[in-house]
Amino acid sequence: MLKGNHPDETRHYIQCLDQTIEDLQRDHKMWVNKLTMDIEKIKEETGNSQLLPIFQRSLKNQERYLEDSCRWRYLQKMPNATTAAITYKHCEIEILENHIKVLQRPLN
Repeated sequence: MLKGNHPDETRHYIQCLDQTIEDLQRDHKMWVNKLTMDIEKIKEETGNSQLLPIFQRSLKNQERYLEDSCRWRYLQKMPNATTAAITYKHCEIEILENHIKVLQRPLN
């Protein structure tokens, strides 16, 4: 968490958090695409058509979890909008990192 109160430092810190989130979202999308292709291959090989819809539903639920989990943390820090925004971004980073780790697990 940012310790200083200088506006330029705060702005730079928030920009760094935003860049970290963008990088994580790109990695997340890459792993989702890889798993989608892997699941489609499994469907072709085994005929199991249940995997992809459930995987897609899990992604929607994960997105909702991220939003809600970080939103209540944001609201708890209000009315300080800067602290609230930083708290939300830290939460988003942690949840994205953890979900990427889950997506990286082998299917076998």
